[in-house]
Amino acid sequence: MVILTKGRHGAGCLDETGYYEQPGFRVKVQDTIGSGDLLAAF
Repeated sequence: MVILTKGRHGAGCLDETGYYEQPGFRVKVQDTIGSGDLLAAF
């Protein structure tokens, strides 16, 4: 599995079943501490 982060443009995931994309979306930022930890945990 390979996960590609594309910042405000979303993310992509490639695994043995294919390639999937999740477009980015706007959110109201409250706190950016730890914001990259979720994708780094994979």
